[in-house]
Amino acid sequence: MTQIPNPLRTILPTAALLLTALTVSSCTLGEDASIFAETVTFNMIYTDAKGEVVLDEAAALGDGAKYYANAAGDGIFVVMPPALDETCLKNIETSFSQGTGAPIYIMTFKKPCAETLGEVTGKNVGKQMAIIINGTLISAPIIQEAITGGSLVIEGGA
Repeated sequence: MTQIPNPLRTILPTAALLLTALTVSSCTLGEDASIFAETVTFNMIYTDAKGEVVLDEAAALGDGAKYYANAAGDGIFVVMPPALDETCLKNIETSFSQGTGAPIYIMTFKKPCAETLGEVTGKNVGKQMAIIINGTLISAPIIQEAITGGSLVIEGGA
C-alpha cells in the first residue's frame, strides 16, 4: 500500500505507550464542544479498492473526497464526512518525549465516539488516518491496532 511520506506519525492505543512523562498539560472539553476553539476532524485517507492512496483529483473529488494540505503545502485527499470530530473529544493532554523532545498528544473521546473510534480503527489497521485542525492537515498516522479504550496517543514527527 502506498503511504504519504509526510507527515507520518503513529497512532497507538493509550495502553501501548509508556510515558516517561515530563510536563503534561490537560484540557477538559466538557460536554459542550463549542468551548473548543479549534475544528478537529479525523478522516480516513482516501484510497482505491487496492488500498493505494489516490492522488488523482478527478477520481477523488468524484467520490466526494476532500483535499487538505499541511503547512508545507503537501496534501492528501480524505474520505468525507469525517469519522470523528471535535464534538467527540472529552480531554486532550500534551507532553513531550524525554528522549526526542517530540510532542505526545493523548486524546480521550466521549463514550459514543469512543465506540466509533474502536470500530473505525479496527476496520482500518495498517491504513492512515488524517488529523485535520482548522482545515490544515496536521498528521496522517498509521493505525497500528484497534483503539477500543476510548483514548489514543499521537506521538513522534517533527
